[in-house]
Amino acid sequence: MNSDRLRTLLSSRAFWTIAGSTVLLTSAFVGVAVLWEGRIVAGATSRLPFYVLVFAIGFILALWKLDDRERDGAQILIATTGIGLGTGLLAGFATEGAYYAAHEPTTVIQRGLLVLFMAAAIICTGLGIWGVRHWREFVGPSSSSTSADVEMEPME
Repeated sequence: MNSDRLRTLLSSRAFWTIAGSTVLLTSAFVGVAVLWEGRIVAGATSRLPFYVLVFAIGFILALWKLDDRERDGAQILIATTGIGLGTGLLAGFATEGAYYAAHEPTTVIQRGLLVLFMAAAIICTGLGIWGVRHWREFVGPSSSSTSADVEMEPME
C-alpha cells in the first residue's frame, strides 16, 4: 500500500466514522460490563445530570430533524424518544467505561474482554452503517413484490 493511498484512507470521513463509532461502542460495552459487575467508579451520581442533558440534546435534535407535517406526530415522538434514550444511554455507558478504563487500565486489559468488546463494536458499527443506509426498506412499503403482485402457477 503506497503512502498516498494510506493518507487518503486516513483522511476519509468513512474511516473516522468507523473508528469513532468503534471506540465509542467499545467504551460503552466496557461501561455495561462495569455496571453489570457493580464496579462503578466513584462519582457516577455527579455525572448523571450530564447524561440527562445528552438525552435532552439528542431528543431535541431528533425532533427538529424528523418533524414534518406530512408525518404522524405520534410516530415522530416515539422515534425521537427512542433516539434520545439511545443517545443518553450510549453516552452514559461510554463515559462510565472510559472512567473505569482510566482508573483500572490493567483490569480491562488483563481480562481480555477489551478485544472481544472491540470486535463486537466493529460488528455493531457495520450493522449500524448498513441500517442507516437501508432503514427505508423496513419502514415504508418496499419496492419488492408482495404476494398479491406475484402470479402463482397452479400446482399439479
